[in-house]
Amino acid sequence: MLLLWDLLSVLPISPEWRVLRSEVALVFQNHNGHWQIFSALALNAALWAGVPVFLNWRRTGQRPSVSDWALFGFLGLTVAHYAGRYSTAAGSTEPLFILAGTWLAGVWRVVGSLQPPRRFWPAFWVGAFGLAAVSLWHWPLFQVFHYREARRATGLWNNPNTYGLLSACLSAACLAWLFRIAPWKQAANNNRLNERNADRRAWLLLLPLVPAALGMLRSYSRGAWLGFLVAMVWCGWVRFSPVLRALRSRARAGSIPDRRRWLVFRLSLVALMAGGLSSLWFLKDFQNPLLRRVGTVANHTDRSWRNRVDAWVGAARMTVARPVTGWGLNLVDATYAQEFKPAHLKETAAIQLNDSLTLAAGMGVPAVGLFLVLVGSRLRLAHQEMNPNVAPLLVLLIGTWFDGVLFRIPLAVPFWVLLLVGTGDLSEVLARPRPTGEPSPQAKG
Repeated sequence: MLLLWDLLSVLPISPEWRVLRSEVALVFQNHNGHWQIFSALALNAALWAGVPVFLNWRRTGQRPSVSDWALFGFLGLTVAHYAGRYSTAAGSTEPLFILAGTWLAGVWRVVGSLQPPRRFWPAFWVGAFGLAAVSLWHWPLFQVFHYREARRATGLWNNPNTYGLLSACLSAACLAWLFRIAPWKQAANNNRLNERNADRRAWLLLLPLVPAALGMLRSYSRGAWLGFLVAMVWCGWVRFSPVLRALRSRARAGSIPDRRRWLVFRLSLVALMAGGLSSLWFLKDFQNPLLRRVGTVANHTDRSWRNRVDAWVGAARMTVARPVTGWGLNLVDATYAQEFKPAHLKETAAIQLNDSLTLAAGMGVPAVGLFLVLVGSRLRLAHQEMNPNVAPLLVLLIGTWFDGVLFRIPLAVPFWVLLLVGTGDLSEVLARPRPTGEPSPQAKG
């Protein structure tokens, strides 16, 4: 039902679609029946989030991990806030999106633990290529967005930032797997991939990479670009960190040539970062819309950046006013517009673009604390395992600060799936120390 509502929200407003969308919206906005939808989603989210923990406990005897408790606590606070503020929360969609995302991720987590068909992943990448290729077309059904004279691509969604983040996720995932970030995939069978299989997998990854990268650029979404850059920095670190550690160790051992190489590398890195940051001041004066869009990061007069900063300050003030209970997720926008909006600001939509501050202002500091513990514990595991799914997850994490992810179904579902499924089972991996060279539990599965 949530997916149907999201689909209808991006379709053109013809009389037929308007009637159907109104009927679907009334289902969620009906105060008398809204609690039934919320209760069903809450029960399903708790069930499917708890099933993997229970099965792991029965199989290994290990208790729930930190991330499991953080997830249960976060879901419990969501339910408690909804129940405690039912008179104003009934009819809102924000808590429904949280529960729906965790529920679908839990289903994926349980079903994905089964052995997939042999040709599942080739079919998955081919399907991703088809979706990315179709999204490059300028569909006349959707609203048109522009950055100066350039048209911003929206794909199959009615928001260029949503399309940009999804394209950046797919691009980062393709490159992470293409760079062989996960060497255990080769070590799992105790033999190297033969050249034919490697070439076949490379072509499967290159197919969706090209249209996804083009869509990311044409969306003119700075949040998507920044997320993709952060993901690629992580990929480079995982790829070359063993070489850098070895070089640093040799430099500390006293070898003069190695000391020079290590010094040259550090100076080159500093020069590269300084050159990249300083170039932003010149890009804002270029006529090319793509380069000019990148340069707006350093433009202090850019209205969208100023609105975001003002919204962050307002959300922080709201959090300080009610640090424990919050104002209610569905009342963040209205409260900000009435009591905390700066006098010079006319638009208040920017308050919706930072999910962490929205959680803090709407549900209090404990809720955002549990959310950060959940994200941090999952990322710690995935980074230790060099899991390539960290790359697309980093894209969406950056998106939670600049474009909003948790309360948009097209972005919330892949975010929760990557967070709860793509990063692996923390309880199982931390159950026992794994000797060096032994493949991870994900590889054994």
